[in-house]
This record gives sequence, C-alpha cells and structure tokens, in this order.
Amino acid sequence: MLALYRVSAVDGDGTLRVEIRDKATGAVTPAMVCITSLADGKWRTPPDGRVDSGYTTVRDFYKPFDWKPGDIGPLRLTNGEYKNNDTRSSIYEGLPAYPYWKEPAAFFVTRPFSITLPAGRWRLAVAKGVEFLPHFEDVEISAGQKRQRRVELARWTDMPRQGWYSGDDHVHYPRLKPSDDEFLMSWAQAEDIHVANIVRMGDIKRTYFEQARYGPESRFVRGNYALVSGQEDPRTDIAEQGHTLALNIRRPVRDTSRYHLYDFMFDRIRAEGGLTGYAHTAWAPEWYRRKRPELNPTWDASLNVVRGKVDFLEILQFRKLGLEDYYDFLSLGFLLTASAGSDLPWGASIG
Repeated sequence: MLALYRVSAVDGDGTLRVEIRDKATGAVTPAMVCITSLADGKWRTPPDGRVDSGYTTVRDFYKPFDWKPGDIGPLRLTNGEYKNNDTRSSIYEGLPAYPYWKEPAAFFVTRPFSITLPAGRWRLAVAKGVEFLPHFEDVEISAGQKRQRRVELARWTDMPRQGWYSGDDHVHYPRLKPSDDEFLMSWAQAEDIHVANIVRMGDIKRTYFEQARYGPESRFVRGNYALVSGQEDPRTDIAEQGHTLALNIRRPVRDTSRYHLYDFMFDRIRAEGGLTGYAHTAWAPEWYRRKRPELNPTWDASLNVVRGKVDFLEILQFRKLGLEDYYDFLSLGFLLTASAGSDLPWGASIG
C-alpha cells in the first residue's frame, strides 16, 4: 500500500482547491475532471493526491460501487489502451473516449474539492458533456502553497431550450438502493446526460445488473435529469441474432423457452408503451464487417424491422457511427429513431 498511495502530505506538497460553476447561473455544477502531472503524465485523485495506477473494471460494476455523496466518481481511463473492461481493451482503437479530451483519465465531482499535490506543474482539465466548452489550464504548485481555482463552464449551445434532451440508451449498473440512484444521478449530471436508461442485462442463462424497480416507480428525477430502468435482453451472440434494448418498460419481459423469438419481447414491451430496438449496430461496418467479414451482425433486425416491431437502432457507440443498416431501412420506408449508448461499464463514461 505504501508503494501505491500517498497517505499523508510531505514537505514538498502544496494544495489545490477547485470549484466548478455554471457560468450562466453561477451555481456549483457536477463535472468530469482530470488532474495530470506535466512532468510524468500521471494523474492524481482527491483528496490526498493518490498516484492511482489502477482502474475500475467491468467486474467491479456487477455490484454497486463503494460511494457516498460528495465522493469523487470512479476513475475511468479515457485515452490509449482502455482497460475499463475485462475482455475488450481497445474498443476505442487508441482514440480518446471523448473527441475533445486528450487526458488519460476522468472522474466526476459534484462539489468543490481540495487535492494535495507535490510541487510542480499540473494540468487541470474539466468537462461537462458536449454542450459545454471544456476547460484546460496549467497550474503551478509550490511547496507549502495553497492555490484556489474557480472554473466557469460556458455553454456553446443549449439544446433543452430547443426541446432536445441528451440521453444515453445503454447504461449498465445495479440499482438496488437509494445510494445507487445518487451515484448514477451524480455521474449523469457531470456528463450533462438528461435521461440515462439503466438496463438490466441478460443472456439465456441468467441476468446481470439487477434493478429494484421498473415502470414509473423506477424513475429517479432531479430537476430535468432522470434515471429510468430498462433491459438488454434477449441477447444472443452478435453473429447470431444480436442484442436488443427495451426502454421505458413497466416490467422485464423474459422467457427462456422462447429466447430466440425476439418478437415475443418486442410485442410485449410495445403493448405496454415501451420502446424496442437493437444495440451495437454502430459497430456493424467499422468493426465486425471489417475484422470478421463473414459476420452480419443483428441480422434479426432484417426480420423484425420490416415487421414493424422495432422503434430504434443504436447507431453511435465507442466513437463508432454505423449508418449502413440504418440508412438502408430508412430508404425502404421504415421509420426508425437513431439512438446512442455508452454501454457503460464497457464504455469509458455515461454518455
């Protein structure tokens, strides 16, 4: 432990206090942050300036993260080789998880914070989704110095004023107690994601990322931000029938005796006012068809879209935009909504 973490301040340390506010309102606002040494390129996390060489893995997210209000969010790698997951360490293929973010990692904060740092030059990076301009600055810290920085995040656009609200159709996390909702809401607000669909995942054997409630009772709302329960199920191999998504559901629909009959789930969900779609079609041209040309992912969509059972295709994910199937269906006259999903925790962050 002594080799991995700084456990107390030393003579050569200083302190940086940071508060992040919405420039338009002046209010403290949640945001994503990275603090990186300009000397060695390593990031540090509050409050004690840990040299955190680890990362949060997918396996950690099958159970709720150990978090309480006011804590920083989990540190997630956002550049280079991504090891936020057990199986796919290069899902962004070396590109930054955010197009505007060159920092090696990110964590969320919800309130002003202080961090102990060794004397030297540091880069402070702050972002809040895609409607706010990101902020980058270099800060010099001297031994024994206490520095304060106030970051004001300014919008370059305000989509809710135009009637459009940001969303993520594909977030995996167990929602079993109120603290799980607080954790996810803090993260969604830091990324300025107004609607986060938290989906239970299933396969023919079992389910994962359980949700305590569905339907109206599942909605956790704060201002104009909301968490809503859904499902990614049925979910067979992408080379077979692909992965489905169901949003705004009143209850899970799952019958393993008819698991390969996707229309069973689509019909039940839509009859109760939910929305149905296919996940991961963003990958189709850029990943599967390039690396495994014999695969034709989500071929089941060809059956159920033309039967009028599908509302949307997830065409944007991991910085990949898959338009081939989507445009083909539009050209055939089928009205499908385009959606985007992070697939957290395989993706770097919500949104």
